[in-house]
Amino acid sequence: MKTKSSMESKSCQWCFRPFEWRKKWELVWDQVKFCSDSCKKESKIKKNILEHLAIEDQILKLTLERKPKSLCPSEIARNLFENWQPKMETVRQVCRKLHLEQKILITQQDMPIKEINFKGPIRIKLIT
Repeated sequence: MKTKSSMESKSCQWCFRPFEWRKKWELVWDQVKFCSDSCKKESKIKKNILEHLAIEDQILKLTLERKPKSLCPSEIARNLFENWQPKMETVRQVCRKLHLEQKILITQQDMPIKEINFKGPIRIKLIT
């Protein structure tokens, strides 16, 4: 039998936030991919997948244009969406993904983030 201490945390395949092992996942931990039912549901909607791809393209394009300077994720949201404020968490999700893939660097107060489950304002820039 596996115990909590022997399990490692995982990153959600949709929001890229870390999540920990839970007792209810004891028998299926190897197959768990999402931190919640909400993330699992969102990942199956084609519109959301296409939106993530558009955001990813925009992030890479703007960070390349701004290199070596950083930019605020709200600039990405403003470029892509008329009603941009509700889309900020989606932009941050894609930033987490690109950060984990080492395509961009996420910073807070000019320092690289230490934990992927960050809170507060961030800046992003292309890794040189």
